[in-house]
This record gives sequence, C-alpha cells and structure tokens, in this order.
Amino acid sequence: NLPCDVAAIWLLHDDDLCLSAVHGHAAGVCVSDLSRDGGPWLTQALDADQPIVRTPQSPQEPLGAAMGFPLDYSAIAAPLRAGDRRLGLLTLAHRTPGRYGGESKAMTATFAGYAAVAIENARLYQEAQGLARISTVMLKVAEATRSLTTLDEVLETVVHLMPMLVGVDRCAILLWDEPVEAFVPAMAFGLTPAQQATLDQWRIAPGDEQAFDDLRLNKAPVFIYDVATDDRITGAVVWTLGFESLLLLPLLAQGEVLGALLIDYPSDWLEPGNVERLRDERLVMIQGITLQTAAAIENARLREAQREEAYVSAALLQVAQAVASLNNLDDILSTIVRITPILVGVERCVIFLWDDERAVFRPAQAYGIPRRMEATLLAQRYAPGEFPLLDAVRERDQQVVYSPGEENDGTPPDFAAGFGLTSVEGEPLSLLALPLSVKGDVLGVMVLEEAGAPRRSHDRRLEIIAGIAQQAALAVQSDLLQQETAERERLERELQLAHEIQQTFMPGQPPELHGWELAFAWRAARQVAGDFYDFFELPGKRLGLVIADVADKGMPAALFMVLTRALMRAAALEETSPAAALARVNDLLVPDAQGGMFVTLFYAVLALETGELTYANAGHNLPLLVRSGTSTVEPLHKGGMALGVLEGARLEEQIVFLEPGDSLILYTDGITEAFSPDDDIYGEERLRATVQAADGSSAQAILDGIDDSVAAFVGDLAPSDDRTLMVLRRLK
Repeated sequence: NLPCDVAAIWLLHDDDLCLSAVHGHAAGVCVSDLSRDGGPWLTQALDADQPIVRTPQSPQEPLGAAMGFPLDYSAIAAPLRAGDRRLGLLTLAHRTPGRYGGESKAMTATFAGYAAVAIENARLYQEAQGLARISTVMLKVAEATRSLTTLDEVLETVVHLMPMLVGVDRCAILLWDEPVEAFVPAMAFGLTPAQQATLDQWRIAPGDEQAFDDLRLNKAPVFIYDVATDDRITGAVVWTLGFESLLLLPLLAQGEVLGALLIDYPSDWLEPGNVERLRDERLVMIQGITLQTAAAIENARLREAQREEAYVSAALLQVAQAVASLNNLDDILSTIVRITPILVGVERCVIFLWDDERAVFRPAQAYGIPRRMEATLLAQRYAPGEFPLLDAVRERDQQVVYSPGEENDGTPPDFAAGFGLTSVEGEPLSLLALPLSVKGDVLGVMVLEEAGAPRRSHDRRLEIIAGIAQQAALAVQSDLLQQETAERERLERELQLAHEIQQTFMPGQPPELHGWELAFAWRAARQVAGDFYDFFELPGKRLGLVIADVADKGMPAALFMVLTRALMRAAALEETSPAAALARVNDLLVPDAQGGMFVTLFYAVLALETGELTYANAGHNLPLLVRSGTSTVEPLHKGGMALGVLEGARLEEQIVFLEPGDSLILYTDGITEAFSPDDDIYGEERLRATVQAADGSSAQAILDGIDDSVAAFVGDLAPSDDRTLMVLRRLK
C-alpha cells in the first residue's frame, strides 16, 4: 500500500474538477478555477501522460491546503483517461515530505488505469440505463398519443401521463392563442376544483409574466426554484394553484412555441447531487415528453383543421347548390337566411340591402323573427345614423360584433323587439354583422345573433358565415348587374330608335339643282348626335343651307337639335333674311335652353341663278370658300353669338358670290378638333390643305377627300365628337 493521509478521485463536470470520492477528508470540494488553490499543479497533472509528484516548491493542492499540511508535504497525482478523453485525477497526499518516488508513480499509474476503466464502464452503464428509461417513457407517450385524434384527448392524456412517468404531483398545459395573443389554460392535472377555476381565469399576454416571456424568447426551459420569492412569476397566483417550485417547458413544433408545460417538481429534486440529475436524465425525459406532446398537438390541430375545412367546404357547397338552383334574388336571400342558422347554430338572421338611390338600408329577408313582428321589420328603412351597427359595417367594410342593450346604444326599437336581443337565461346576446361586399362596394349587411362558443368552433363558424355572406354578396351583385344590363339594353334600344328617328330628320337626297352640286355626310360620335345639317327649297329659286352643332352630346343634344331644326325651318319660311331668321330662332330657344345648352348655327340662302349667297353665322365654325383656278381659300367671316344664350341678340348678315367652279365647305368642329393617337389636333390648316388639293373635283370627291384625310389622321381612335360636312359646288 502507498502511504497517504488522504486519497481522492476528482472527476471533470462541465470543465469543473469536482471531488467525487475521498478517503481521509469530507467530500464536496470542487475546483472551478484552476488558476489558484493548487490549480496549476492539478492542470499539469491533467495534461500529463504519467503521474506527477509534488515538490516542496509546488503550490498546495486543494486537499493538502484544506487539511493544513506543512508546505513540504508529499502528494502524487495520476490522470484518469479513457482513450483520449480526460475523466479526472487520482491524488494521494501525506503530511510528511519525500514519501513518493518512482515506484509510487508506477503503482499509482496502474491503479489510475484500472480506476479509469471502472469509472468509464460505470458511466456507460448509467447512461445506458438512463437512455433505456427515457426510451421506455418516450415509447409509452408515443403509444398513448398515437391513436388520439382530437386536441382535447391529446392534452388530457399527456397531463395524466406526466405525473406517473416523471413523478410530479400536478402539471398544467397552457396553449398560445394567436388571435388573443396570450397563453390560455388548456388542460391540468392534480388541481382542486377551486384551483382549476383559478387556472381557467389565467390569461398571460406578453409582458404579464417575465418567465413566460423568457420561455417564448429563448424557447428553453425556465426554472422557478421558489415561486414565493422569484419575481419572474406572480407568486400569489401560482401559489394558489399549489405550485411551490415551478418548471416551465416550451411546447415546440417546427421552431414555433405552441404553448407551455407547467410542472410542480418535488423539492428534493433541488437537494445537492439531484440538481444535475434533474438537468440530465429527468430534464431530458421531460423535454422528450414535451417534444412528443408538441408534435401530437400539431398533428391533432392539423386533423381538426382538415375536418373543419371539410365541414366548411361541405357547408358552403350546400349553400352554393341551394343558391345556384334559384334565379330570383328574394328567393336566394330567403334560402340563405334559413340555411345559415342550420349550419352555424344561430336562431335569427336578417339581411339588409343598401338602396343606393334612396341612401337607406332596407331589410330584405329575415329568419327567426316572430311573425307578428316580421312584417313590421321588413317594412322599415334605415337612413345613415338610424342604425349604428349597419353604418359601422358599411363604413369599415368588415365584420363588427355589437352588444345592444345599453342605454342609448342606438339600436332601433323595432329591430330590438323583433330580433330578440336577450337569451332565455336573460344574458344579453351580441350581434355579428358582416358586410355583403364585392371589391370594396358594400351592397348590404347580414346580421346574426352571436351566442357564446368555444374559440375553435367559433373560428369555424365565422369562416362559414363569412363564406355565406360572400355568396350572398355575389348574388346581390349578380342581380344588380342583371338589372343594369336590362336597363342598358333598354336604353340602347331607345337610343337606336332615337338614332333612326334622328336620321329621318336629315335630308336623304338633295333636290335637283341645275348648275350646282351638293354633297353631305353626317356621323354621330354616339348613337344620337347634336350636329345636324339641312337644306330646303325657298321661293324665288333659292336654296336654304343649314349646318349646326349643339353644345352637348347624347340624348339632350339630340332633343335640342330636333327643336332647333324645327324652329329653323319655320323661321326660314317666314323670314327672307338669314339674320332675321336666326334672331327669331334665338329668342324662341332661350326659354328652353336649360343647363347652359346652346347651339352654333350657320344659315345661308343661295340664289341658284346668280350664285349670290346671303348668310348669317351664329358662333359656328367659319365656312371655307374655295375659289376656282387660284385655289385660294377664303373663310366666311363675321360670326356672331351662339343661339340660346342671350335673348334679343342680333346677328350681322353678309353676302358673297360663288362663281362657276367655286366650292363652299361647311363643317362642324368634329372635323377640325379631331385628335390623332399622338394627341395632335387636325386643325384648320390641314383642312385648308385638303380642300386646296381637291380643287376642281366634284362636290362628292371633295367631301370624300376631307373624310378620308380625317379618318387617316385619327386612326383607330373612337370619334370624340360628331362630324358633319356639306360641300356646295357651282358647276362651270
């Protein structure tokens, strides 16, 4: 035997050298800082391949110092190794000097080798036992949760297994509720009814409890050794639940914290020597259970989501099939308000439609309303401000939960009485209102009672209700589109008829004019036009020529055109002077020219035998006179005010002569103000160039040249204004 007063085995734990076995001194010494208390000598021994012997000059190692040995005491240290891995040290010490030499080193090395093998084998055996226990526990948890299909079954099974497998008195599971952004109680075991009631009221939002914030942030277990003194948790609440020492573990699935597992672990787990065991074997076991629990929760949620999705799809399909079989909107809405309570479990449902023309909500269909009140409710109309719930939905274009019953809450009394806002137990019910909206256009509101329901089923109900509301909105939109289409078709038929009637007012064929040619073209930008032309024979071998443009488009301009044409013909027969005729027409138009309506008009009287042209211009585009031979273009000046603007307005009268070969071009601003795809304007210069190029041609050829020039300039653009042309040419 080697002489020694104290012998020890030191083992490495997390880079700390701890006294694991000792003879001749009390256990419990741990050298965490090897830079002092003999640290350099022990470090040297750990790194050495053979035992080393202490010299009087070496620093004291911990046990020699603890026993008060003299500075020249003897000590020997041999490294404990398992292959290349360092396990620790075997040390011997004697209070007298010079007790260890070469033989002692050999004996110590041999014993250290045997000890290292034994320690490693013991560790491997212990780890194998621990792994076997952990595997057994994991297998039991897996077998218990594999066949479970609902979330409640999974949670109940886990909280009952945890005490049996791990040895705790109570535990609880809180799940993270995304909509409310808080941990909410889901299941517990080992609590009294009073404690369970307290737990059920617990809601832990971010910032409420630091322990839960740390758990979500770090995704790691949180130890609360004393709930009464640890300020990371509200001790009063946890103490009431019976927890004295608390372990919080995150339920992790795919890196997401699904919830927290709370365990009230026994106090003896915190005794010396048990802390490490807790952190090793038991903690691994508990964490394994939490991982399996999280996976089971995730799978249960996926299965429930699939079932709910299938139910939602089936419910919405049922609604769609019912709606598709109907054509009348009232029948569709009636079906919806009756099928919705069946699918989502409410008793009453009302659909309000927004009347855009009258700016009111009107109840369209109702279900669950007493018969004596239903007719009264459906007859109501709610303007903005009369029903705050409907106003809120229309303004926000999103669902609104509303709790009537408070004084001056704004709920119309007839609706409150008919809808029934108090349950059988006397507890007030909430109203759920959803917009019937398509692309941001709120066409109506669906209102249902909102009874209490578990959150998961509540979410499913909301999804179904939202889908039904969307189908109702599409049905309303389809009906509106059908009405608009029917109205548009009616208007198109009326406009086409108006176009045909308007065409009958335009002269179809010019009279036989000896020595003259007359060509004309009239093209409306829409189905009806505000432009018009006219020509008529007058006594004394004279010809009246009219071209006009009403300052508007569409039906109002067409009607004003018809009125102007009739007045013009009547005045031309009574007045020989063009200026006098226009003055009379103006005075008759002014009382009927509503909304700023007016007309520009050029009227000329042609003496067919002499070529004398007497004309008056009421604000119209200046006609162009093309002189034969020289191809000069002379605009006929002296235009006056448009007709229908000012009563009593007088116009000047002018006279020109058309010589043989001369041409007169009458046109409206649809010609000169035509635009190209590049946004250029046709203008008078292009018109002059076109008529000059056609000098000497027939009246029809000149008109066709102008028409073709404008069409080529405009390209594929739709005409922005009516286009009217008249070409008068005196033959040579």
